[in-house]
Parts: sequence; structure tokens; C-alpha cells
Amino acid sequence: MAINPPALFGFNDPVWRIVPDYEKNFLVAELRNAEERKAYFALIDILEPALIWSGFELPEKWWIGIECAINGLIFFHGYQNAQFALHKGIYCFRTLDKQLLWQQKNLRYVSHTGEKVRVTDLNNPDKIFEVDIHTGAETKSSAAPGNTFILEKSSSLFFIEGTNDFASVKAYIDEKLNLQVVSTVEYQEYQDKIIISFYHKFDGKYVNEILVIDNNGHILLKEEMDKNLEGFGKGTFIIIGRKLIFIKFKNQLCIYDI
Repeated sequence: MAINPPALFGFNDPVWRIVPDYEKNFLVAELRNAEERKAYFALIDILEPALIWSGFELPEKWWIGIECAINGLIFFHGYQNAQFALHKGIYCFRTLDKQLLWQQKNLRYVSHTGEKVRVTDLNNPDKIFEVDIHTGAETKSSAAPGNTFILEKSSSLFFIEGTNDFASVKAYIDEKLNLQVVSTVEYQEYQDKIIISFYHKFDGKYVNEILVIDNNGHILLKEEMDKNLEGFGKGTFIIIGRKLIFIKFKNQLCIYDI
């Protein structure tokens, strides 16, 4: 049985990256207009799916990006060094009303867990500590370098050409689709389905496609995500709450029920 048509959100500019808020089932999209050197952001309710708001800009128009989204909060970062894109500063906004809750320009995000964010001080890089997620105030508990912190959830596997796992997936797709898969594949098993993102060549350029099959090998979805590519990407799709999410042709966001 084929998958139903997706919810499709189109934007005027490329979607640079998407960041999920797993607790609230939100998706924050970072969009960039290179000609105007402007970054702006959009919020999508994954379960509806529906666009909640779009066109949100910060005072810094270009050297700004999404760090993470946690339980109804969005964390943005600036850049310390434009040449090497080193992150600098933390700016915490409440998601729905875009209200700034706190900012710390001399901190850098490391990771998060529960109600705390692990950070480092740019003026003292050896100092790693925790701050409260809602206020930015330093908490009493220490954050030793060996502590374990929860990072973004991800269950997809990334296989590189030359490995046995890549060879196995490549052989399967090559035979099933009569293609020549190259370079990398992303692979995830979800319930009774397998999702694979892969690359092949067409007219000397690379094409990135996504494939969804059931446990009987039936193709439920085969779709181009991008083409005329010079290189390869990682993290080309995510799955949240039975939703398969990916960026299509740079400025479209697709959400499929799987």
C-alpha cells in the first residue's frame, strides 16, 4: 500500500537546516537568502501538520543560526569566527510567542539534558558548567567532562562506500531499482518499514533519492530529494511520531505519514 501524499511547505529561500523539538512535536526551519544576507526562521507543528509562524528574524541578520529546540524553547547561536563558523553566544526564545527569555553572549552550547544546558565559557574554555534552561543562571551541580548528556535523538545509520554495510545496501538498491548507488547511504528501520536515503549519478551529477519499503520488500515511496549535486550530505531525513520529514529541492519541506 503506497504512502499518502505529503504535507508540503514551500518557501522562497533554501531551507538551510531543520531542528526538531521532540517534546512538543515542533520543527524549526532555518532559511537563508544569500543575496540579501538574511537568515530567518519558521515553526511547523509536525502532527497537524501546520505552519505556526514564519519570517522570524533576530537583530543579527546573517551570522545567526539554530542551536537546538527543547520542550517549547528555541536556542540560537551567533558566530565567533566567520571564517571557521565557530559558534558564540546563546539566545533562548520561547517558541510559540518568540519571546526572548535570556541571552549569554560569552557562552557556547555543548549539550542539554532535562532542565539544564551544558555550556562552556568563551573567556575560559576549560570551564564547562550547567545553566538553567529557562533562565540561563548557573546551577549548583558540576558538569565534569566525563558526564553523559542527552543529544539530539537519531536512529538512522550512516554507511560510507567501502564498508560492508554500504555494500549490502547498495547491492539491494542496485538490483531492485536498476541503479548504481555511490558514496553514502542513510538507513533506518522504523516499525515495519525501512527508509533509505541514497545517491546515484545522472548526466555526471549526483541525485539524492529517498526510498521507503515495507518488510515484504514492496516499495511504498521513491522520491527525489535533490539533483544536480556536486557532493553528498548527512542527516537528509528525520522521523518523529510516525512522520517522515525531509527537505526537497532545497526550499520545500515534506512531511509524510508512515
